[in-house]
Amino acid sequence: MTVNAKYSVFCVLNLLVLNLLGACTPLADTDAPTAQETTLALPSISRGGKATSIETLRQDPKPDQPVELEGIVRQRVPLLEGWIYELEDETGRIWVLTEASEPALDETARVSGTVQYEQILIGDVDIGEYYLQEKDYSPLTEAE
Repeated sequence: MTVNAKYSVFCVLNLLVLNLLGACTPLADTDAPTAQETTLALPSISRGGKATSIETLRQDPKPDQPVELEGIVRQRVPLLEGWIYELEDETGRIWVLTEASEPALDETARVSGTVQYEQILIGDVDIGEYYLQEKDYSPLTEAE
C-alpha cells in the first residue's frame, strides 16, 4: 500500500471512530450479558475450516495474527485504493480493510486476513481500533 493509501486509511479510521463513538463502544456492547448470563463462544466450522467469532478476536487481539471470520457486510466506505467495511457476526462487529472491489451490503461472507491496530490519540488517551487487513473474501450461500 502506498503512503497516500495508508494515510487515507488512517483518516477514514479516525473519522469512523470519532463519528461512531456515541453509537458503539470498541470492545463492549451496552447490552452485554452479565457474568451469570455469559456463554462460551466457540468458533464455528464451515467449508472445512474454522471461523473465529469477532467476540473471541476482540478478547485477545494480537496484531499480525491471521484469522478467518464469517459475518454479514453491514457498512462500507470507499477509499482511494479499496474499501473499508464492517463485518458483523452474532457476537460483534469489526472493520475490514480491503484493496479488492466493493463488497456487497448485507452479503454473508468468509473473510481471512491479519489483525491490525490503528492508534488514535486524543490528547493522551488512545481510542484506537483493531481491524482486519483482508487477504481473502468469499461470499457464502445460505447452504454454507
